[in-house]
Amino acid sequence: MVKAVADACKKYQIGFGIYLSPWDRNSKYYGTEEYNKFFVNQLTELLTEYGKVDEVWFDGANGEGPNGKKQEYEFEAWYNIIRKLQPSATISIMGPDIRWVGTESGYGRETEWSVMPLNDKLLENIAENSQKEVNFAPMGDMTESDLASREKIYQAKGLIWYPSETDVSIRPGWFYHPEEDNRVKSVEKLFDIYCSSVGRNSVLLMNIPPNKDGLIANIDTKILEHWRKLIDKSFSNNLLKKAAVSCNNGLNMNALVDDLPNSYFTTKNRDTTCIIEFNLNKKEKFDALILQENIRIGQRIEAFELESWEDNHWQPIGKGTTVGYKRIIRFSAVTSDKFRVKIVSSRLNPTLSNIGLYKLPKNVAYQPSISTKLKPFLQNNIALHKAYSFQKAPHPKYNQVEKSGMTNGIIGGDNAFNDGQWCGWSGEDCKVILDLNGFQTINNLRLVYFNLPPSWIFPPSEIEILCSANGIDFDKVSSINKFNIKAEGAQFVDFKLQKMDCKFIKLIVKNFGIIPESYQGVGNPAWLFLDEIIIN
Repeated sequence: MVKAVADACKKYQIGFGIYLSPWDRNSKYYGTEEYNKFFVNQLTELLTEYGKVDEVWFDGANGEGPNGKKQEYEFEAWYNIIRKLQPSATISIMGPDIRWVGTESGYGRETEWSVMPLNDKLLENIAENSQKEVNFAPMGDMTESDLASREKIYQAKGLIWYPSETDVSIRPGWFYHPEEDNRVKSVEKLFDIYCSSVGRNSVLLMNIPPNKDGLIANIDTKILEHWRKLIDKSFSNNLLKKAAVSCNNGLNMNALVDDLPNSYFTTKNRDTTCIIEFNLNKKEKFDALILQENIRIGQRIEAFELESWEDNHWQPIGKGTTVGYKRIIRFSAVTSDKFRVKIVSSRLNPTLSNIGLYKLPKNVAYQPSISTKLKPFLQNNIALHKAYSFQKAPHPKYNQVEKSGMTNGIIGGDNAFNDGQWCGWSGEDCKVILDLNGFQTINNLRLVYFNLPPSWIFPPSEIEILCSANGIDFDKVSSINKFNIKAEGAQFVDFKLQKMDCKFIKLIVKNFGIIPESYQGVGNPAWLFLDEIIIN
């Protein structure tokens, strides 16, 4: 079977990669020293019997085998074998070449650096193996929201280029099930994923499972074809191609729109900021921007802002942080004949190898986030900045905002793992008590939760609202136990409380439980992610 796939890749000039799972739940050797020899033999066969291998993909899954034991993986030995037998192969994502972005949702970080700090041990390894192939094990937790800010790299002993990969399946899970033919991700969803992965300086791995005939299902094929056409259509007409460009401290302005990856714009002297202005000659409607740095000489841009000329002044329309290989920004559509990009912070002189301004099709145009939709409620939110306490603290990894995040008026976005706004519980319920600082008349309560089954994050199974005058004795006043598991991303549930006087509010949010069949992570405890409490 492996040979058939390898031969087909050669025939159609497609790169051939292999995924060998370190967690082999079928091997009788798993959990013993013998397993390491067994695994190396498998890896050696894959690297020697099927021609050129372009990528070797490992994950960190490490559970129990048939004997109830876990295996201690020998990643470094595996890296050495790959470098010896297939020296040009890229090793992902538990490897030295490409790292995992930290979620299987298809959504990358808003701030994604490809430059990572090196620790002392890795520097010693490089010194000892000077002029030789150097491998390094993944550096601790590579899924944090901040991996390489100035604060992170300031004390680093060295830096290394270590770009990220974002993975997701076109279906609810990683394998084909005929009953899921009506649950393939839509073209619009895939476009959003593209803008939020490739468009956030990350490589996108889109899982497309073959069916039982060894073929890609017809519905998957149609979706993929339309996805390709939608990307091409969306970014085919660069409105800046014929625009007049100016920048007081810029060099090589023509490189911004020449579509040549080796030419690039930069600034004079040691300037780390600049304003690049485009005159479109006539008014145009636009709602998306693509920026690309010249990553051949590093990743530098830390922050940028977008502005359009409206009513005789510059109006902000968007902003971002890192750029890297590609950054896609979508914003509310504006009509103007002038547009500019302000590079407000950069490490050394900023570079841009390409810039494009576009008007997207209606079905993929910018949509206001849940935060925007909830603004009217936030303006009259009596829960804002009120003290609250958990009877069961969130998971240590997702309690960055335990003291204020659920009442700070900032609603987490669709990058739940990395935006620092969500509180998370693995397999456990959330019980939180909110002190309203005196009796308040309540008409409505909203709770924001997150739903993304591909990343093991599920909606609650039930939510109960209880009221108290003393913070000790609580009476149940409302509950709900029906949630739309197909509605992914940030969601909210609404409780009508009909002018109820209350001093303390308790929310009991019950976890979904064990992940069922047909979902990724089956048999594992589900994650419960919560953010804002809004009371009017």
